[in-house]
Amino acid sequence: AYTTRDYTVYHETFIPNLLPRVIELESDRLASLKINQETLFAERRVVFEERRMRTENSPDGRMQEALWGLAYRAHPYRWPVIGYSEDLARITVDDLRSFFDKFYQPGNVTLVITGDFDAKEAWDLLDVGYGWMPGKKVVKEPLALEPPQKEARRVKLRDQVASTQVAIAYPVTSAHEEDTYALDVLANILFQGTSSRAYQRIVEEKDLALGVSGVAYTPMYPGIFMINAVMKRPHTDKELERELEVLYREVQTQGVTEEEISTAVRQLTVQTVDSVRTAHGLGTLLGTVMMIFDDPYRYQSDLSKYQRVKKEDVQRVAAKYLIPTYKNVVTLVPGNRAGD
Repeated sequence: AYTTRDYTVYHETFIPNLLPRVIELESDRLASLKINQETLFAERRVVFEERRMRTENSPDGRMQEALWGLAYRAHPYRWPVIGYSEDLARITVDDLRSFFDKFYQPGNVTLVITGDFDAKEAWDLLDVGYGWMPGKKVVKEPLALEPPQKEARRVKLRDQVASTQVAIAYPVTSAHEEDTYALDVLANILFQGTSSRAYQRIVEEKDLALGVSGVAYTPMYPGIFMINAVMKRPHTDKELERELEVLYREVQTQGVTEEEISTAVRQLTVQTVDSVRTAHGLGTLLGTVMMIFDDPYRYQSDLSKYQRVKKEDVQRVAAKYLIPTYKNVVTLVPGNRAGD
């Protein structure tokens, strides 16, 4: 199982003749999950340990938590998915039961089966497992809108690392907005692989960093355009930011080439196709687009929308979103944490 900022996923991979047992187990989880003080104590210890491992004892984890907290001031995306230690410590059995009763019921479940199975048999099994459960559609509560960012924000952290690390975020679109496709193409041109503009300029030509990467993360609500880099001593985060600004201005003023557009669209298409080569990958994709768009076949139109991205679209989104006042920067420098 795993949880994103938008949904929680439970998944199993199994041989086909176990489908009846898996449906039985999953429907039982939904109908009669045992929540008591004993299970809370045991599972809370697991989550505490997971938080220590992935965030508190991980420089990358600390940076990502700080970056989301910096980029969002009102929207719930500012909170880490796993929660803060003090919140985990305060959770009660009643809190868990209330949450489970509200969200873990048939009207709020998307169930995906992929692989080698008979459709009629599967429907009959699902009817037996879930058909008797009462449920209602969960009413989505209105979420706080993120106010426009008016100035750059910065946080500096210290940790036992060999080199300075930098994480940068710019507020961008949600998955529902058309600019998302041009932003994906822009991120690919700037940051995808060793032939990207950023890698060639910052790593190969200028020798400023050991590595640089970037992606447009566009979930259910407005997301962020993220860049990560590990600096090469003695170069600084300021040098990185200056070179990134130069790269942005080149796209904003001169645009990109048809060849770059074609390469980016081809790579994005291949990534989508590769992701559905397995039953698990197909199930993950179908479940994701169903949760976000309420349409399991939405990914098919996504591929055609990438094909329609033009040079002018990439130049426009670069000018619209990659501007200094929208910048959020987390810098992690070698040192003692006590100095944070």
